[in-house]
Amino acid sequence: MAYLLSPVLNVLVTNTTYPITYTKTLMQLGHEPLPAFRGRSYGYFGPEVTRVPNGFRYMRHIVHVDGTLGLARGLGSRLVSDIVFRVVQDRTNTMLLQHSGTESSKEKKKAGEEEVSEVLQECALESCSKLAAVVVSQPFYVVSVRAMAQFIGRENIYGLPFFSSFRDIWQHDGVLGFFAGLVPRALCEILNLWIGKMLYFYMCKYLFDKNSPHEVQNLREYARITSPLMTSFITYPLNLTANIMAVSGSSLVAGNFPNMPVFKNWLDCLNYLMRSNATKRGSAFFIRVI
Repeated sequence: MAYLLSPVLNVLVTNTTYPITYTKTLMQLGHEPLPAFRGRSYGYFGPEVTRVPNGFRYMRHIVHVDGTLGLARGLGSRLVSDIVFRVVQDRTNTMLLQHSGTESSKEKKKAGEEEVSEVLQECALESCSKLAAVVVSQPFYVVSVRAMAQFIGRENIYGLPFFSSFRDIWQHDGVLGFFAGLVPRALCEILNLWIGKMLYFYMCKYLFDKNSPHEVQNLREYARITSPLMTSFITYPLNLTANIMAVSGSSLVAGNFPNMPVFKNWLDCLNYLMRSNATKRGSAFFIRVI
């Protein structure tokens, strides 16, 4: 059971910012309970546009409705979802590395000294482990998103200990309901992996190589941090689509008209977001322009 310690600690640390995650998820679902206003597109600068209150005012609204503990709505199911994801990913990755005879990343050469083929092999192995983790954790992920979405319609169906959640999914959506939003979420995870690793590889190879000044080489660690941020910006529409599809067409008020259309599939949802110029909905937290 020692292998559980690292994933559990990782998940607990990651979810210290859960109130922000919860708030951004409600934004992604299109729930805007506070009135819009006219303001500048860049705070005090730029053209005048229609804006909605920032994330902190949104959080204050949640506290006003549900109390301070309301910011933790859906936290239990999100923790379970993330722990299942981490454990399955780590165990699958370990087994694949052992089976393939590939050295762990810690034993590999430094970034920039690896060959492209080694990076591609590493991405392929990690893609398999991420895909397995997404599939196994998806039912818990669906419950966690719907637990947050209950704020909109004031339901109390989804959440721990999952009995009522799974029963509602089975009765209303059938087996496929447990995997709502699976494809865009899997694509988002795998694209984040491939784009992030290849971006970091080429940055180390051409920007932070051995011939670069020492000060430039010291920036390598910053590149390791910034590359995931850059990739998440690229794949954000898929993340948005996955969260919307986890709720769309469910028994919740949040997943039906007039709160959102009922989409046929994830491509229909993504096309709708693109037509509405809403592929970045919920990505901004401070200056939110609509």
